[in-house]
Amino acid sequence: MTCHSIKSEKIYYEKCAGICLPNSIFCKKHQEFHYLYLDPLQSNNDTDIVTLETITCIKDGIKVLADEIEPKHLFTYKIVIDGHEYQRTLNIFTMRNLIEKQIYTEPFSNVPFPSEVLERATKILSYSKLVKQKTTLRDRKDALLNTLITKFEEIGYIVHYEWLSKLKPFQYESWHREFRDYFWKEFKQFNPEVASLIYPPLNLPMFQYNRHFQIRCLELYVEICTNHIQGTQLIIQALAQTNHIIKDALGI
Repeated sequence: MTCHSIKSEKIYYEKCAGICLPNSIFCKKHQEFHYLYLDPLQSNNDTDIVTLETITCIKDGIKVLADEIEPKHLFTYKIVIDGHEYQRTLNIFTMRNLIEKQIYTEPFSNVPFPSEVLERATKILSYSKLVKQKTTLRDRKDALLNTLITKFEEIGYIVHYEWLSKLKPFQYESWHREFRDYFWKEFKQFNPEVASLIYPPLNLPMFQYNRHFQIRCLELYVEICTNHIQGTQLIIQALAQTNHIIKDALGI
């Protein structure tokens, strides 16, 4: 039987051809935890739930790693929840921050990490010379926009990056006002059970109109899109009401 690990972190799409050791699913090279490589394209998530960084996206109908992703910075693991096995991928820096803060529960489910997952993450961090790059507001905004665009694509709407990146501050204010005061207000009134799944607090936050306003809005929108597909529909409908080019292009 061949090894269950992929060939290496640099060749995440190619399976290892090594022969398994006796009573193991790994070859000699991959037997140690820090050599266990899993294909991030097979993971159940497409974003890092902590940083909201886009990990995978759909291009020409094919699931691929996002352009801004460094494959060597990805940490992929498996976890069993209620008898079902899930594969997740996080940025290795997310794992480092969790370990440093002594947070040993998986952020997607709050289920404790298996000991072997924590051990493997610790070994990778100890063997790697990774320097965390400073993230600017522009970098953060770009990551959120790309994640949001991916969420729109998942429900059939193709939104070009340029459409969102060129929105003026007043258009962001209008977008948030449309979503908060009209679409969300009406939806939660007539669909309270679904609304509680989309955004459990129900009452959307009020953001100050400052240099962080756009980031705060995008963070909220990504969270809502991640929680429920209906939330994505409401957000893109609100967006269409604030920009006639997007509205005409999407036919909303």
